[in-house]
Amino acid sequence: MTAASMSSTSAYATQPALVDLIRGLTDEGITFVVSTHYPGFASTVGDACTILDGGQVAYRGDTLDGVDAETYGLRRFSV
Repeated sequence: MTAASMSSTSAYATQPALVDLIRGLTDEGITFVVSTHYPGFASTVGDACTILDGGQVAYRGDTLDGVDAETYGLRRFSV
């Protein structure tokens, strides 16, 4: 997939290609820092994560443990 073709598609459409790319490169020993608002994507590609809330660290540790309703903010949602 080229950068030009990726720019004309949605973020959700490019995620499988990004997952494949990141997994392939990490298998070769390359480390990535990824910033995302998609917890599912983070839990798919990440081994560890840091979750910020109001500029403060709310969670730091294993991605699968950190990407949940409490640390992601779903329980703190209010109108």
